[in-house]
Amino acid sequence: MAAEMATALHTVPILQSRFLEGLKHSERAEVLAAASSRMVRRDGVVSQQGDPADWLFLVLKGYARYFLLAPDGKKIDLFWLTAGGVSGAAAMLPQPSRYLVSTEAVTDARFLVWHRGKLRALATRFPTLLD
Repeated sequence: MAAEMATALHTVPILQSRFLEGLKHSERAEVLAAASSRMVRRDGVVSQQGDPADWLFLVLKGYARYFLLAPDGKKIDLFWLTAGGVSGAAAMLPQPSRYLVSTEAVTDARFLVWHRGKLRALATRFPTLLD
């Protein structure tokens, strides 16, 4: 897995992710090193609508999508994420928030994840993350 992670971190979609845009190479490396890796199986929920927005997720490999549950219980698909896409940006807000939509893996997927506290500390050091 370590070799897979090292390779994935240097792929074009990850390096060109809007989340990392504007960071110098050394800053990007530091932000990526602060992340954990999480594997989510196909149809697994990554984040749940209404839950505390405690984590930010960056798709390393596979596909995910945003969806929401309507008041009548109907699932509404919203937007697909590919490698480099980010979910859970509410975790970056100054005040604790909740996820407005859910995210699920459409395929087996690997994510880089940052806890809100670590993410906020990184954003203090690298304000470009908030752009």
